[in-house]
Amino acid sequence: MLRWSISGTRTKVIAIISVLALTAAVCLHPALDPVQVRAGVVSDVLGLDGMTGKVADDIFDGGCKLAGGPVYNLGKGIYDTLSGTIGMLAGEHTMVGKVAGWTEVVLNAAQTGVIIYTLATGTATLPVLAAITVTVTLGKIAVDSLKNIDKIFSWLKKNLGDAARSFLDVYKPNIYIYADRDLAVQVRLEPSGYITDSLPAYDREQGWRAEVFNGSLNGRNDYLFYEARVPDRGFQREEGYKIRGNNLRNDLRSLMELHGFNARETADFVEYWEEKLSSREDYVFYPQGTAILENIMPIIVEPEPISISRLWFLIEEDRGQPCNPVACPEKVVRSPYAVVEWGGIWGLE
Repeated sequence: MLRWSISGTRTKVIAIISVLALTAAVCLHPALDPVQVRAGVVSDVLGLDGMTGKVADDIFDGGCKLAGGPVYNLGKGIYDTLSGTIGMLAGEHTMVGKVAGWTEVVLNAAQTGVIIYTLATGTATLPVLAAITVTVTLGKIAVDSLKNIDKIFSWLKKNLGDAARSFLDVYKPNIYIYADRDLAVQVRLEPSGYITDSLPAYDREQGWRAEVFNGSLNGRNDYLFYEARVPDRGFQREEGYKIRGNNLRNDLRSLMELHGFNARETADFVEYWEEKLSSREDYVFYPQGTAILENIMPIIVEPEPISISRLWFLIEEDRGQPCNPVACPEKVVRSPYAVVEWGGIWGLE
């Protein structure tokens, strides 16, 4: 049976070292310091970066562990364990990042535990410390490989994410602009690459330039028209409206009035979608409000309006899918200088 033989002096030394290491971990952790600590001493001094700098830092760190003896190893192990735990709990990580991060924490904790055991049993010799250092370093090399894989997937998700998603057609978004004074406006949509059709023609760099006078676009309630293909991401499919095919016109009109669209906007909407949808089918209209649309296809208007109200409906055939009533319908905001938009997303198969 394993027996522990620890003298009172050794216990005190270990306790003091542990307290100092814990204090250093809390005080020196980069997340608590307004000046972020850089990656490593060697890479900083020699100006190395990338894999070369990391290898140099790892070699230097390993040498310090061997030369510094059990005291350095214990303090460094406790610091690495605590700082790694704080980093994992405080940050957001992908699944691969979580596996890599927590594996590294476990390796550091295991290394710390083994060192404490060697100190307690009097077996903290150079060969033992070397074996611990080599074993943990090999484990961290595997962890670094996981982190690199995570970086690759994160880059692909950020830069090629749209390519991996299905796209939906957005039909007939109409942008109306109202103002209490005459002014020239510039309107841009991002990314412009989503736009498939427009009237007037949309300039990919400058967008639209339009005149607002007599209270509305071109003085006669005109609108900017476009169509687009957008990635199927971020749309809500929980709250919606049941639209009956045999009462299509009335249901569409009631829908627009519920959200505060005026008579002209409502008439334009009903005219377009009554012709496009079949009176023999029932539909579900899922409203997508301004906040959702600004995350998918932001609109930039200069000079900046007082209010912007955007509403698209994601339209699907009613197949009996779950559809909760809309709790708080988003209302069009009317202001002295307002932008109003409606559109429909073709979600039908």
